Amino acid sequence: MRKSCSIVLVLAAALVLASARPALSATTIDAGNVQAAYAPGTPFSGYLKVVFDTAIPADSQLKASIRDSTSAQSLSMQPYLSGVSYQYKQYAFTYNITAQGVSNWYEYPEKAFWYRLSAEGTCGNQDCDSTGSCDCADLCGPSPSYPCYWSVTSTDMQSSVNAGEGLKFIFDAAEDITPPFSANSDTRWLQVINTAIQYGVQTTMRMACGSSDYMGQATQPNGWVKRTLQGFEDIPGGRKKKVTIEPFDESSLTAPNNQKFVEGGCSQPYSCGGIYAGTTRLTSGFTANGTTGEIIFDSIVQGTTYIIVYLPPNGNFLCAYTSSKDSKSQSWSSASLPQQASVSYNTPFSKSYSESQLPYVFNDSNRITALVKPPECLAGECQQTVSSYSVAKNPDSTGATIQVSFNTQSRTVSATTSSQEITQKYIKVDVSSFTKLKAPSNAGGYTLDVVLLSSGSEIASQEIPFTVCEDKDGDGYCKADDCNDTNKNLNPGMKELCNGIDEDCDGQIDEDFHQAGRNLGTTCGVGACAGKWVCKPDGTDVTCSGQAARDEICSNKIDDDCDGVEDEDPGCTSVECEKDETRPCGNNAGECKEGYRICISGNWSEDCFDSTGPFEETCNNKDDDCDGIEDDLYDGASAEETACGCYGTGEPGAEACDSIDNDCNGQIDDGIKCCAAGQTRECGIKKGICTKGTQLCLNGQWERKCTGGIKPNPAGEICYNGLDDNCNGQIDEKCVPSFTCHNGKQDTNEEGMDCGGPCPESCGLPYNWMLFAGGVILLILAVALLEMRGSI
Repeated sequence: MRKSCSIVLVLAAALVLASARPALSATTIDAGNVQAAYAPGTPFSGYLKVVFDTAIPADSQLKASIRDSTSAQSLSMQPYLSGVSYQYKQYAFTYNITAQGVSNWYEYPEKAFWYRLSAEGTCGNQDCDSTGSCDCADLCGPSPSYPCYWSVTSTDMQSSVNAGEGLKFIFDAAEDITPPFSANSDTRWLQVINTAIQYGVQTTMRMACGSSDYMGQATQPNGWVKRTLQGFEDIPGGRKKKVTIEPFDESSLTAPNNQKFVEGGCSQPYSCGGIYAGTTRLTSGFTANGTTGEIIFDSIVQGTTYIIVYLPPNGNFLCAYTSSKDSKSQSWSSASLPQQASVSYNTPFSKSYSESQLPYVFNDSNRITALVKPPECLAGECQQTVSSYSVAKNPDSTGATIQVSFNTQSRTVSATTSSQEITQKYIKVDVSSFTKLKAPSNAGGYTLDVVLLSSGSEIASQEIPFTVCEDKDGDGYCKADDCNDTNKNLNPGMKELCNGIDEDCDGQIDEDFHQAGRNLGTTCGVGACAGKWVCKPDGTDVTCSGQAARDEICSNKIDDDCDGVEDEDPGCTSVECEKDETRPCGNNAGECKEGYRICISGNWSEDCFDSTGPFEETCNNKDDDCDGIEDDLYDGASAEETACGCYGTGEPGAEACDSIDNDCNGQIDDGIKCCAAGQTRECGIKKGICTKGTQLCLNGQWERKCTGGIKPNPAGEICYNGLDDNCNGQIDEKCVPSFTCHNGKQDTNEEGMDCGGPCPESCGLPYNWMLFAGGVILLILAVALLEMRGSI
């Protein structure tokens, strides 16, 4: 047979962008199986393999010529390139996001102050006048007249307050000052002498200070109470409404007292003292008595919420307040952890971050989710803001130029690369496409020059030596390959005939006609048709030398119809096959070899003899499972799904970190480091009953074992269970009686293997039927014996 011609040319080219043409990669050549000799005048055969890692210019031409001759021809590369989809190389890189920011906070210095407390009021009543004595007589002078006034003052004391403490409780005056036993209820508590104003401190006597409880109402840190008014009562004779609450300082409802201890003025609703209808502060339409807690409205609007903001009334608690604070500021810079990304020439990278990931103002919530963390703030009340974000690519070994930028408005990181390197591709150009090139007529050594050109410039070239041999019979085959160079009908290109001659020069005679069941010289046929397998007159096939079958002639002891039975009665039950009969089974696709079944007791054998395969599909550039597709592992329909670079009719290539066995040696990503130790990834398929498992990274490689998950059922599809057991996307395929009754498995609807269910035939005789048949045979024998004895 003719040897295959494989002239491999490896080229590198570049993609034309704008008016500039980038430099090309180095050219490498693999001569492969180059046919060493051609007969005179015969065309070249085989193919040129153009391998490239940068895009080939669209105007390229491939020129071939025979050196020292005028024979030359050019082919446009456009038809070959039109079907090529360039996949630009993806570059993995990392980047950091850096925030430039400012921390602003207040420090609250302690403000010390001196104070002296006083209480005053009246003592006694008219009864004291009539009796002339009371417990408070000493306070009313030698000639008491009741009620009289009294006043008690404490000693000097010292304390401090800072702006962060709000309206701070300082001292309970009742601990040092005790009103007379008979004092009236008009006791008023005062801070008589203090140096608070000098030190920026305000003091006040209240029934409650900031952040405490006042008669069931919570006070705010600055001492104010905010509560909703409820329980309005009608006042007879008009539209007025009355509501009564706990006592309050009615002077705190109007200016200027309504702004005590309030920072920032009254710009916000409820920030200052007063009565509000909704969010509107009322200046008229009501009267308030803080002593009784009674508020009377001229009228109210139904559906409107009324709110009062007040200070608790005068009391025995000394409260202090200061707004003095020092403003502090500090600039800072902080960076994120490295962020993973990848980019290619035609697929820019872009990733947008949410406001909580890259905030410009930090709070307690987004500080937790922020990608860039600000430094720890020195104070509790600290506002941290970002003045700018910047992005920088980390140093790496990709060798590609990658530009990274950041859009402040959209919080988007973008990256591009100018590298036009693509994942390795190749195209095949059949050398026979150079139809004007033929082997020279004279024997000898020659050189075929192949050049890849673009715009007249040489991109790459290759020299391919070959020889022209002597061909005496002119059949196009050299003497080295031709078994008879004097007979043009005997050469490796001829088809073998059944005639006792080696036409195809392979050293074998009539080898195509020695097949199981039709082997030349072996017996064939039965009965009157018996003979031997012999060649047909035209040599295209074999035929049995026995006579043709004819109608059965009864009682002549000859099997006239050649069915293996002599003198059978017409109309007898036919059988599936005859003794010694065979029929082919299996197939000759891929790595399989066809076998044959034999006839056993009128039925074809279940076993297929002398057959080979199918085998489990592996990544080896072969069709192991004989389904007509090479390397279609896991029923995949692409190199990615099968993890095999030779899927279909693919050629082995260089191994790359892409989870594909590119060189088709059964190992994925071997020889290169593709992952980090301890890293895991999903594996397997998720289809039918199958679920994915995981693979572990060991020594920079993904282990081949897929742990966990559910794999396809090794026995294949189980019929009538409603599941996709072989994970091919189909449920109970081939599950028809003609298949399930002969598949050698017990399916879910069968009583036994290939028995029961919808099967049209049973597998062996059940026990009850065997007993019945035995009884019938015994009855027939008994009747026959009785007839012989004349009993009936």
